[in-house]
Amino acid sequence: RSKALQYSSASLVNHLIERTRIPCSNCRKDAGILAKEVDEVPLVGGMTRVPKVQEIVSQISELPYKVGILRGDVQELLLLDW
Repeated sequence: RSKALQYSSASLVNHLIERTRIPCSNCRKDAGILAKEVDEVPLVGGMTRVPKVQEIVSQISELPYKVGILRGDVQELLLLDW
């Protein structure tokens, strides 16, 4: 993929990605969990490859993100989809 196309695609969804900050923070607060109590944040799905998504997740969780579940790179985690 060309860098121009990658930049263009990301710029189209940045405002949507930014809108996830507050609901994610509220979710953690509603659960009564502090950021330091979260051990890891696995990312699943196509949008998780977007650098802005990875950046937001790292900022909210104060942790590095973890990708590769669907590819099989991460073996010690079971993904449940309701």
